[in-house]
This record gives sequence, structure tokens and C-alpha cells, in this order.
Amino acid sequence: MAKDDFETALTVPELIEGELISATYQPLVWLDSGKIFGYVGSVRGPSGDLLCSPERLYKSAWECGCLIELENHCLEVVLRTFAESKLPGILFLRLDIGVYSYADRLKDVKIDKLIQQSGIDPSRVVLFFNGFVARLEDNDGLLQKLLARYNERGYAVAVDEISAVLDKAGEKTELLPEFVLLDRYLVEDIDKEPVKLKLVKSLHKIMRNTSCRLIASGVDTRSEMLLLNEVGIPYGMGDFVARASKNPMRRVSRDVLDALNHNDPRHGGERDRIERALLERLPCFRLEDCNEDVFGLFEKNPQITLVAVVNNNIPIGLINRGVFINRYARPYQRELYGKKPCTTFMDPEPLIVDKNISIQELSRLLAEDQRHISMGFIFTDNGQYLGVGTSQNLIHEITEMQIQSARYANPLTGLPGNACIDDE
Repeated sequence: MAKDDFETALTVPELIEGELISATYQPLVWLDSGKIFGYVGSVRGPSGDLLCSPERLYKSAWECGCLIELENHCLEVVLRTFAESKLPGILFLRLDIGVYSYADRLKDVKIDKLIQQSGIDPSRVVLFFNGFVARLEDNDGLLQKLLARYNERGYAVAVDEISAVLDKAGEKTELLPEFVLLDRYLVEDIDKEPVKLKLVKSLHKIMRNTSCRLIASGVDTRSEMLLLNEVGIPYGMGDFVARASKNPMRRVSRDVLDALNHNDPRHGGERDRIERALLERLPCFRLEDCNEDVFGLFEKNPQITLVAVVNNNIPIGLINRGVFINRYARPYQRELYGKKPCTTFMDPEPLIVDKNISIQELSRLLAEDQRHISMGFIFTDNGQYLGVGTSQNLIHEITEMQIQSARYANPLTGLPGNACIDDE
């Protein structure tokens, strides 16, 4: 767009004073299921203004010396709007590296105060550092300083420069961010460029041996999404998944779910439905892990409601978040049981089913022992731990099946209805 095409050219202070900066959120999904994990919060100026994009906003603020003032204002807008919208999941709160390269002015950035004012639980916030006006690579040691500062306060950290993380991949967990972004350059046309695919596989292999989790950005086509899922990249975002919006989707479209299922919804088998909608491939705990490890996982991942306990990868128990927190939060329980084995508060008799079970059979088993409806269940593959499932997801999938069946059947005859004919 040419400069003359813009309607106005307001300054950053004018945008802040006039409260003309608004928040946008882009859904971030689990690539194996299509479920929304969280939202990447960003900002934009007024449509048609020279400073409508966040990149232009921050570069202009850098030039006029009001970068920290802009950062505080944008944080307030994104946090307040997220809370008011009651969006589910994790908020990835974008922060500009340029602001945090000034060590002497870090106290002027009001992250803790603004999160507290918003009413959002800090465990639902990931501090996502990216470079509009500066880069981690250009600030030696800055990543470690940021991790030390914010991990100590209980925040998870994400960065958008994988190169800044690779040389630390062999170091301690506390020296690494929890999430690292795969640049859209690596994702674009990955299904057509073998060199990119090979590089992403190598990066995934390296990160898999660390505490870092990869996020693919710029997932703009069906083929890119399917290939990234096949490689094993856990999270993704992009135009094919869902665009950034002031009013973002709370569930991804049926097109995305169908693509991940590789099937038309009317012809998807039971196994496909189980793996797409019910199976959650979550981490598990071993006998040597302690209750404090479990608490740490729940604290950092509020979307996780249950985890399995395994012995040589064979499930032996299930820990339900609500039950665990209710008992662990009682007076002196943490001090008494924090270092005790994670088996202390687990259900030693969980419902364990094979991944090839039918939805009808799974429903029957839950009905026979309603304790499992609240506790959840474990999926296995030939006896080996695979993941977990919840009754809420099962109920939702059964409802979807009933809706789909009604859509493709004539209500009077039960024969294929108009939707089926239209598809043909």
C-alpha cells in the first residue's frame, strides 16, 4: 500500500491518548486434534492509519522514544479485552524484545500489575517475546536474563527466534523457554520443499530432547498443516487454522477438523473419531516422579485436567486435576506430601481402554461405573500408554454424531436427506 493510500497519520502518543489501539487474537491449536490451546494476543492501530500494523506501531514508538509507554498500553488493552471476552485457554502475551533490552527500565514495564488488574490467573499467561524493533540474537545474554526474571515469578516464556535457543538446547531446563516459534519461512510450502521439511524434522528432533515445545506459525494451507502434524509439531497457527480477529473463533472450523481427520465426517471410522476428538496425547508421570512435579504441570497448564501414571509405559493410575488440587491445597499437605511419590493421590483403578474401542462401548463402560465420568480414562495402544480422555469430550462427540446423522437423514423416512443429495 502506498503512503498516500492511508487516510491518516496519527502519532503513537495520539493513538494512546485517544485509546485507538485495539486487541486481536489468533487461535493456537493442537495440530493432532484441532482443539484450541490458546490465543496469541496482539494489537493494531486504526484501520487506514499509517500505524495500523503492530510492526509500524512499535517502530514508530522506538523512533519517538515512547516504546515503554506503548508497551504498557498495549499490554493493558490485550489483557483487559481477553478477560472481558472470556476466551478459553492460554493467552500468549506478545512483548517486544526492544523494550526489555533496556535493563535499567524493566521496572517501568508493569506486567505483574497489569495481569493482576485484568483478573486473569497468571498461570494462563505465557510471555511471548518477539522482535518488532530488536532481536534476541542482537542482545547477548538477554534470553537468559528474561528467563531468570520471569520464570522466578512463575511465568512461562515463549520466543520467536529458534536460533537463539539452539545453542542452549543441551543446557538446564531453566535456561530454556517453554515454547519456541517456528518461523513462517520454514513453514511456507514445507509440503513442496524437501529441504525445509528435512530442517524442520531436525529441529523437532533437537527440541524433543528438551523442555521446549514448538509452535508452527504461518500454517496457511491444508497440506502444510497435515505435514506438520505428521512430523510431530504439537502446535500451529495460521490463516488455514484461523485468522487473527478482534472476535476470534472459540472452536476451529469443521474444515480444519475434517482435514486433520483425513476423512469426510460421514465416512470417518470409529478409530478416526476417537483419535480426533477424544484422545488427548498428554505427558504422563513415572513412579519416581513426586507430587510437586504433578502440581507444577497443573500449575503451568490449566487446560490439562488429568494425567496418567505409568510403570515402564504401562498405565497404573490416573490423577484428576480437581481431586489432586483439592487435597494438595489443604493446610500442610504440600509440605507433607510434596516429595512423596505421585502415586499418593492417584486413582489406582482407572478405566483403561484400547484406542480401537468403539464410542458405544466406551459409553457403556462409563455408564457402568459413573466414577469414571468425573475421573476420566486412559487410552492404550497394545497395552502401552497413549493418552487420556474425558467424559465431556465423549458427550460432545456423541452430540456431534447425532447432529450429523440428523443432517443427512430424512426425518420421516430415515433415508438420506437433502444435505446428502446437495453434496452429491
